[in-house]
Amino acid sequence: MVQRLTAEHRQIEAMWKKLESVVKAVAKSQSVDLDLDAVENLVHAYSSHARFEEEYFLPLAETILGRDGNHMQALGLSLHLRRAPPSVGYI
Repeated sequence: MVQRLTAEHRQIEAMWKKLESVVKAVAKSQSVDLDLDAVENLVHAYSSHARFEEEYFLPLAETILGRDGNHMQALGLSLHLRRAPPSVGYI
């Protein structure tokens, strides 16, 4: 399961990397040629990945880590911090 999810993460990252500059240009209202098939493929890949992760992996992780409440809190914090902007200064 972990190998599958890791491979899917890498695939989705590669798909996004090809589209990122064009999508950012669209967000700035710039005129660009947007490969709609590539966008659709990315959306499908991400949706399928997220569904699998939510239906199978996360419940299993909760069962395993839920044995100790601190482990689930640490996982939640870790996932949150991955998306947080980098902080400036020292803590």
